[in-house]
Amino acid sequence: MAMAEFIRRVELDKSGKERTPDSVSINQLVREMYFRKGYDKAPLSKEEMIARCYTGGFNALNTSWESFQIGNDGVLRGTLAPTRFMLSKAVQDISKESGDEVGGSVSIRMAHVSMLLPAMRNGKPVLIGQKKGTKKEMLGAGQIHAGATAGNVAAKYLEAENPLLAALRGEMNRNLALDLSLLNHSDLCFCVHEPEIGLVNVGAVAKRVQVEDVVSAYLRSISGEPLQNLEVRGLALIPIEDAGSIVNGLEVFEPNGNGGGEWKFVEQPVLRPYTKAIIDLLGDKANQGRLIKLAGL
Repeated sequence: MAMAEFIRRVELDKSGKERTPDSVSINQLVREMYFRKGYDKAPLSKEEMIARCYTGGFNALNTSWESFQIGNDGVLRGTLAPTRFMLSKAVQDISKESGDEVGGSVSIRMAHVSMLLPAMRNGKPVLIGQKKGTKKEMLGAGQIHAGATAGNVAAKYLEAENPLLAALRGEMNRNLALDLSLLNHSDLCFCVHEPEIGLVNVGAVAKRVQVEDVVSAYLRSISGEPLQNLEVRGLALIPIEDAGSIVNGLEVFEPNGNGGGEWKFVEQPVLRPYTKAIIDLLGDKANQGRLIKLAGL
């Protein structure tokens, strides 16, 4: 079951050695599933995938937490290592076949990053999340994600001083056309554990964001793209002081394909595990206050 918590800071080490299916730190169940599904034969790049006319995606070199611990002092200490994307798919396959508890017990802790965008809407604090794109092969297609942007930490970011912030900068620019260097934000201050899908997500909180500015940036980022190809199919508003209410419905801004869009009320949305974890976190009024303070609202 996904779980979110605030952290004080991140103390990060980097490894240049790839975690492979045969690595000691990879559980035997994950190793067996990886080879049974043929992930070892998948293309290793987008170019190879296109050349082979391969339809199952490509096995990108991302990163995972080879070691990971959050101490009683609230400090996340761990080591990032290069890891093939489809090892996390093997964990997801185990969850589908044997249940989330089994899948969660063998998580490889693939590294993800995300940004929470709190803002004021009609005098109330909200999170600007996203509605995922609707391609069937996309993880969480059509579901609501509480992070305005979220994604993998590619292995190339290990060359950066802070791979997590470098990856977050790339995701913000790609998904929302927002320049992280120009956006006031907190340090990395929360963590969402998603063991059943093999992920650990570390994120930051944006400060003094305006809903209208995010909508404008989002529309710029998708200009000219067919709606069916979008990774982010809309922006979702999650009330910080009553986050649990979104199980019944929430406001979603959906683009119309002509440079604009409109707000719609979507009933009974399907929520990502990440979103459920953030809802649980915000069930505590002290955590609501902490998030609002971090955002400068």
